[in-house]
Amino acid sequence: MDLIFVTFNSEKWIDPCFKSLLELDFPFEDLSVIVIDNHSSDKTVMKLESYKESFSVCKNYRILEENINHGFGKANNIAAQHGNSEIIVFVNIDIEFYQDTLLILNQEIDKSGDDVGIWEMRQFPYEHPKKYDVVTMDTSWASGAAFAIRRHIYEQVGGFDEIFFMYAEDVDLSWRVRGSGYRIKYVPKAAIIHYAYADVYAIKPLQYYNSIINDLYLRYRYGNVRQMIIGNCRVIKHILQKPLCVGARRNLIEKYIKHFKNMKLCKLQKQFSKKVAKFIRFNYEYHRIGAFYFHEKLADEPKISVVIINKSKKDISMLLQCLANQTYSHIKWYYSGTLLGFKSRDMVSMDLDTLIANLNTPYFSLVDENFLYYADHFETLINYMEHNRKSWGVTSYCNESVMQEKLSGAVFCTDKVKRIKQDISLAEIYNKKYENEIAQKILCINVETRKVWRH
Repeated sequence: MDLIFVTFNSEKWIDPCFKSLLELDFPFEDLSVIVIDNHSSDKTVMKLESYKESFSVCKNYRILEENINHGFGKANNIAAQHGNSEIIVFVNIDIEFYQDTLLILNQEIDKSGDDVGIWEMRQFPYEHPKKYDVVTMDTSWASGAAFAIRRHIYEQVGGFDEIFFMYAEDVDLSWRVRGSGYRIKYVPKAAIIHYAYADVYAIKPLQYYNSIINDLYLRYRYGNVRQMIIGNCRVIKHILQKPLCVGARRNLIEKYIKHFKNMKLCKLQKQFSKKVAKFIRFNYEYHRIGAFYFHEKLADEPKISVVIINKSKKDISMLLQCLANQTYSHIKWYYSGTLLGFKSRDMVSMDLDTLIANLNTPYFSLVDENFLYYADHFETLINYMEHNRKSWGVTSYCNESVMQEKLSGAVFCTDKVKRIKQDISLAEIYNKKYENEIAQKILCINVETRKVWRH
């Protein structure tokens, strides 16, 4: 595995990133660390040199010093040429690894078929808000902050397109990979801490200028005439409006004028399909409601009992698969009704007449075939419960107002629900016997963890 970083005046990020890297639960003899520096003016290179001895256990540790700032895409292309591993992992320098990040990533790569070309890691504290398929975990493009790619596919599509100095180069690479017939898979259990934003509303000048202009390049390459016109209108609108940051108008005008020289470089080669592209206003995928929130992992994760209900004997294989993708680790799985082909989870059969008191966990949830869930469903709801101890339960935002829909997948505090009566059963909750009492004390949050309403 080749781990590639691009640095530019990144002195302050190197210690937290590399110290977390050295603490990884991963065989270092199988890992190459390649850092390319885009002509930093601070002590970045000196700091990188100080880690040579620490990384002597790795297969390779190389620092490439450039005399010019190549930008993100071109620098990564240069660095990739100095590795030879079948898997290339591109990671920003302003990140920290969890101890199991690369181990989980490598396990996912090993069990993936040859049709998977890219694996995207999850970012904390702000997860990327784009939607993904909760069953297959397929996503339409991978964020360049942290992803792995098969080397032969990376070389087959030509690597990053160097027309993109910074931003949107990851979208373009992803679309060319998918346009060649490969899948991109999201791996939320392999997570990194990314210091991308000071807060949700932070504006980064470089991202602001480059994202607007690079969106035009994507539209010239993958879009139709209407989409190209919309992109140009957007640039003109931003030029005319009140600047969001110092120098915004001047920089945007300069980049817009220069971009006309590059238009001829945006032609898509015939071997790539344009059908993979999405232009959803000025995004490249639909966004999950409330997914871009500040997330922190709980220091002590309480257990939750999750009861899967299938009274109707329907095929719930998709539900079971999306539940297998859950990122929360302390789940005790039960099922009531018919459950076929999913015995590897060591689930326990449970009758709905079972008393809630017998669950023996701080939280519980009832799920049925009516919904599919995002991978962070229970992780998110339990996190909210731990910070809102007065609530009896928490459910995610959904447009449907029927209580059954709100209760399916909701997380309940076991002790608080028992206050209705000591011998309350799962069936009474599932059949909405105490709907009014619970509805008044359940917290509904504006976080879309569900993908599909299946009624």
